[in-house]
Amino acid sequence: MKPANAGMGVAGGELEVRATVVELDKAHRTLVLKGPKGKVVTLAVPAEVKNFDEVRVGDQLVLRYAAAVAAMLEPVAKSDGIRERVETSGGGTAPAGSLPAVGASNTVEVLAVVQAIDRKAGTATLRGVSRTVTVKIPEGMDTSKLKVGSEVRAVITEAAVLSVERAAKK
Repeated sequence: MKPANAGMGVAGGELEVRATVVELDKAHRTLVLKGPKGKVVTLAVPAEVKNFDEVRVGDQLVLRYAAAVAAMLEPVAKSDGIRERVETSGGGTAPAGSLPAVGASNTVEVLAVVQAIDRKAGTATLRGVSRTVTVKIPEGMDTSKLKVGSEVRAVITEAAVLSVERAAKK
């Protein structure tokens, strides 16, 4: 998953968006959703979405997105000046008979140059092969060896999960 503005930095963190199913047309595979601020949108649900028949009016559609979370940041002892990038993606869907859900993740291992470090906020801005991102520094990591201008090997993960949830019965 690449952000629309690939040149912009992406601050690490999580985002959650919820909308309630207010209308449902199973024959035409459409949902009418109402967001937390009252905005209403109609969505066509592609045939690839499994378990659509399990959705009911009143269900919550939930999008969770975690962006640019560094799993690892380590200084590179000696560099040849060539930045590298290795990317892997994965994903999955909910099992048959359950509420619809889909998830996807993208992990990038990159040799990057440190552009900025904010130790108080726990973030580092890295310039890689194709973009610059701001990532959360892993908790407990010794950042004393990280310096602006130095090269680091970083593993950065972005992930999104879209699911339908049903409110617990009272």
